[in-house]
Amino acid sequence: MKMPRIMGTSARGALDYVMNHFCEPGITEYPEYSDSYAVISIQDTSSQGFGFEFRENKYCRGVLTLYFDDIEKTVSGLHLLNHSQALEMIRFIRAHEHDVDTLLIHCFAGLSRSAAVGMIAHEIYGLPVPEKEYYNRHVYDLMKRCLKQMKVSVYSRKDIEAVIKSGKFPADTAAISFYDPPEYALKGYEKVDYSSVTDNVFYVALPDIDWDSFGNDKAAVKNFFPEAEDLAKFILKAYDAGHSVICQCDYGQSRSAGCAMAILEYFDHAGNTIFEDPKYFPNQLVFGKVCEALKRAGKKGAVGSEPTVL
Repeated sequence: MKMPRIMGTSARGALDYVMNHFCEPGITEYPEYSDSYAVISIQDTSSQGFGFEFRENKYCRGVLTLYFDDIEKTVSGLHLLNHSQALEMIRFIRAHEHDVDTLLIHCFAGLSRSAAVGMIAHEIYGLPVPEKEYYNRHVYDLMKRCLKQMKVSVYSRKDIEAVIKSGKFPADTAAISFYDPPEYALKGYEKVDYSSVTDNVFYVALPDIDWDSFGNDKAAVKNFFPEAEDLAKFILKAYDAGHSVICQCDYGQSRSAGCAMAILEYFDHAGNTIFEDPKYFPNQLVFGKVCEALKRAGKKGAVGSEPTVL
């Protein structure tokens, strides 16, 4: 699948690029550019911004505007890029990996902050990273640290209950527990009780059924697993906090594997580590629903990041 080109430029260059997508009626028949794009707009706090903000339109599929200054250490009166802003940019870059022709990144001069973000974007997309003699090292280093691989584990009910009983449940870990809803469960069936080890649990009452169970009933597929949106927010919150994630279902092979595959694919393009493992039979519907929900939640950038107030 085609990756977007990554364009780092100055504020003036970004404005020129955007305006070249439009033409004056009756004077020019076609605009100079017609590619789709998403833009990361990095603006100064020292001047309270550059006096403009981009908006989504026919060509623009997404806008992330952040305010931080071109500094590499704390300076009184200026704003250093923080952790939540770095995560916002990473999520935005990932969210627009396949839906635009160009990822536009600008700062004031187009040489320092945008260069650092552009280098990280190349890494996220698996593209050769351009050599830059000058770039903001704090921006690059912080975003690089945020590109940590989330540790994701898959457990069956039997195995996780043994871990809980042993008292060795790992610290700083969020749990996603799939269990059979009442209409599918045997008499006396109960979901796994994590209360003795953590309250950081997302329970999902979901039957272990896949695409073939729905035939051509598109409405039923659409309405299946409505909890995926809230689950995506839970996952992103865990990621922002630096927590590991345990995905668990009854047998540790299908629903939990599909969820784990989606998480690994979204954050690290590593879903194949689950897909290619013969002990897993990942539920493809769970995988697809969680993947799409993560993309939507990441594009909104609403989880784990506070807006910068000037």
